[in-house]
Amino acid sequence: MNEAKHTPGKWTVMQNPGDPSDKRIYVGTVQKPIANMCELYGDESHANARLISCAPELLEALDELVTAECHAECNGSCEPAVTQCWLWKYKQLIARAKGGTE
Repeated sequence: MNEAKHTPGKWTVMQNPGDPSDKRIYVGTVQKPIANMCELYGDESHANARLISCAPELLEALDELVTAECHAECNGSCEPAVTQCWLWKYKQLIARAKGGTE
């Protein structure tokens, strides 16, 4: 696989802590915001920001799935438990992208 060239994650959704009057929603790291959007669309804007913030982890998860390598942190084999481990990770990412908890 090609090496990723994007800003490394974990990205988060944040407001501008230095300016409470700033109504934009920022996505990225505290050191490097990579996107901002206005709150014009309310809940939809926050949902879009959450989805964008999950992009690096979703890319990593898909890369793992496509390469289909065994991961010893699950159970050390390529048995169905590995698949269950992956599914649990993907469900967590999907929930976070949709606004649930990790």
